[in-house]
Amino acid sequence: MALPAPHAWISLAVYVVTLVFLLFAAATVLCEVLVADRVSVDHLVGAATGYVLLGLAFTYAFLVLEAATGGPILLGAGEVCDRIGTVSSVRLADHLYYSFVTLTTLGFGDLTPGTLAARVLTGAEAIAGQLFLTVLIARLIGLHVVQATRDAALRGRS
Repeated sequence: MALPAPHAWISLAVYVVTLVFLLFAAATVLCEVLVADRVSVDHLVGAATGYVLLGLAFTYAFLVLEAATGGPILLGAGEVCDRIGTVSSVRLADHLYYSFVTLTTLGFGDLTPGTLAARVLTGAEAIAGQLFLTVLIARLIGLHVVQATRDAALRGRS
C-alpha cells in the first residue's frame, strides 16, 4: 500500500536506515574476509555474503534516490504490476533486479536509469561490482599462495 504524499518521508527514512545497516553489515563482513591471514570456507562464504549485501545496499540506495526525488528513476520499471501485486513490491523487485544486473555488469537493458543521479549511481555500482571481484579474488589467491608456500615449508622441515 502506497503512503500518501505527506507521509512519504517515512518511506525515505526507512530506506535510509536500511541502507546504512546494509552498508555496515557489508563493511563488517568484507573487513573480516580481507584481513584474514588464511583462506577457509568461511572466508569464501563471507565474500559471497558481502557481494550480496553490496547488491542489496545499492538496491536501497536506488530506493532512497527515488523516494528523495519523488518520482520513478528507472525507465521501463513497473510493467509487471498486475502480475505481482502492489506498486511498492514492484518497485522493490525492479530495483533489486536492476541492482544485481548492474552489480554483475550483465546490463540486459530492459531497465535503464532515467535521471542523471540514477546514471551516476548505476556507474558507481558497476565499478564497485568489478572492483569487488578483482580485489577480492586477488586477495584470496594471494592468501592461498602464501598459505600453500607456508605449508610446503613446514612439510619440508618435518
